[in-house]
Amino acid sequence: MLIEKIEVIPFRIPLRNSFRFSTGTVTAAEHLLVEVTTDEGVVGVAEAIPRPMIYGETLESVQAAIRGHIAPQIVGIGVHQRAAMLHAVRNLIGNPAAKAGVELAMFDAFGKTLGVPCHKLLGGFAESVRTNFNLPGGSTSEVVEKARRVFAEYGISAFKAKVGLNLAEDVATVLALREALPDADLVVDANHGYTTDDARRFLDSTRAARLAFVEEPSPAEERISRRSLCSRSDLLIMGDESCPTLRDVASEVLTGGCTMISLKLARTGITVTSQIRDFCLGTGTPVAVGSQGDTAIGTYVSAAFAAASPSTLAYPSELTYYLDLEDDLCAVAPEIVDGVVRLPDRPGFGYEIDREKLSRLRMD
Repeated sequence: MLIEKIEVIPFRIPLRNSFRFSTGTVTAAEHLLVEVTTDEGVVGVAEAIPRPMIYGETLESVQAAIRGHIAPQIVGIGVHQRAAMLHAVRNLIGNPAAKAGVELAMFDAFGKTLGVPCHKLLGGFAESVRTNFNLPGGSTSEVVEKARRVFAEYGISAFKAKVGLNLAEDVATVLALREALPDADLVVDANHGYTTDDARRFLDSTRAARLAFVEEPSPAEERISRRSLCSRSDLLIMGDESCPTLRDVASEVLTGGCTMISLKLARTGITVTSQIRDFCLGTGTPVAVGSQGDTAIGTYVSAAFAAASPSTLAYPSELTYYLDLEDDLCAVAPEIVDGVVRLPDRPGFGYEIDREKLSRLRMD
């Protein structure tokens, strides 16, 4: 089970609808396929997802980090030695997507070597996961119509709306969504887009929408006003971009900067995400599995982690981003029935890469 080589392949898949939020616009999945090959010929696969507007990583920097820094440190160790891998690269500061992509590929190879699905190795609590749907931007009528179509086609009854760009339009859209879908679970993500005052106005104006939580309503670095907002809010305030590490999570939760945490496997891999989940469990802080804009590859990974523990099943996970992609690298995409993703009973994370598609979509 020793790592023999690591390959990194950049690829690009256009989105059918661009995602616009307060820190930028995403028009395509420009990610990297990470392949870890063992001395027994087993190939573990994952994706690394740069977000330059959030963490500063780019396609080029992730490739350089993996090829020039991570691979030389870990070739020769076992795919089961995730702690050894993270210890070996501890002095490579930052680079979360690069580290997570390699660790996830190692875990996929570990599951394949044992012939066991990764969701069972992670805990095996459940065989399926309820999903929400991330609504792309647009006019109020467009967003509502999109939600209705998704509900009709996939049975999904949980939705996340992007807000933080225009307060009046955001309020109108959220209230219209509640009117159109009276029984749906609704949440919003402002990506730090509101000032604290506007965040308060948004929360006051949308009480009738019965939101489950609000993600990153205002800039986390404005610590005093953010904590004031959090302490006065009746809703859970989720930390996401403000909580990229275990230390950040501990700081924000213990000092009142947020009351809920987003878990992202593409950002923190298996080991650190597990540590964050367990810290939150110990402090009574709710969690939900989020998306970094995952293709079907990352969707399988996130679903496996969400299914591993009851604490990650309390809220719907973000497992639908791939539905807005024009294509995918997986030979078989996850199936959503009645708003639920079932975990595959195949070794590893359960996906197989379509090599013909990879040859068309790769960027190198």
